[in-house]
Amino acid sequence: MKKSWMNKDALEAWVQEVTGVTTPLVEVKQTDMSGVYQGKDETGHFFAKMVSEAASFEADVTHYLAKQFPTETVDVIAIHPEFSWMIFRELPGEPLRANQTQAAYKGMIQAYARLQQHAIPHVDQLLELGVIDRRIPVLKQEINDHLEALCDTGLSFEEKAQVMALKTELLSMCDELNGQLPDTLDHGDLHSGNCFVHEATYRFFDWGDASITHPFLSVRVFWNSLGELLEEDTDEKWMAKIREFRPLYLNMWAEFGNEETLRRQLLLAEQVGCVYRALSWHLYITPFREDKADSFGKPAQWLQLLLHHREMVENDE
Repeated sequence: MKKSWMNKDALEAWVQEVTGVTTPLVEVKQTDMSGVYQGKDETGHFFAKMVSEAASFEADVTHYLAKQFPTETVDVIAIHPEFSWMIFRELPGEPLRANQTQAAYKGMIQAYARLQQHAIPHVDQLLELGVIDRRIPVLKQEINDHLEALCDTGLSFEEKAQVMALKTELLSMCDELNGQLPDTLDHGDLHSGNCFVHEATYRFFDWGDASITHPFLSVRVFWNSLGELLEEDTDEKWMAKIREFRPLYLNMWAEFGNEETLRRQLLLAEQVGCVYRALSWHLYITPFREDKADSFGKPAQWLQLLLHHREMVENDE
């Protein structure tokens, strides 16, 4: 796992050494978690990225994925041997978010399922590169140890009581999820801005939130992106869209189980996935931020979504 070193001047010096480009990099994004800068050489635009300690494995993992699956992520030019920096080519096409068509979103979730399956044989290598181990036994322990602390990031007294009353059920859900499907790579933040579309090819990037876990936990963030396809964003229409997309994803996993088993696994993962994301913020993101107040309440938001999701599913049946 590489060190974090958020230093633009040193980054520019390294980029110049690697690419020969002497013109200053243009800032694209700068937060207390990462910095992204754009440059240009004779072949086109490229980006240089440095990340905080929270994502110190990102450069190594992106480089590994680029070598193994060159058409499914970014084209990496170089990674720094010591620090969490990388240089990669500008992706062709446009973000999925800019291409708000049913077909594009459907193609994306199917392409992502293929990438997850391609990654199954590479789990050990990815763990060695620093991807976080959050397989179901680990996740179960995280829920057992930290659920109350998650509640204390912004839930009301009544909401906290509701969530804590679910603790035994959530742990049982973990038991049911465990071992049913092969563990694989989870992007960690699978929204429509982290995928580029070009001529029916989908490329995924921003792997700083990645982990190894149950594959179906990935869809929880993507389901939130489905609201972008709705002219009228209501709970009823959102649930209808989720129902429409579930089979598209599950059909990609047909060789791993029968329809009933896979559907049950997905329905469980939709709920456990809310707590999984709450834990991601609480354990793996907020502790590394300079401005902790900016993300302190994120776990509570995900727990509220858990409660809301259970209510919507109950009303949907």
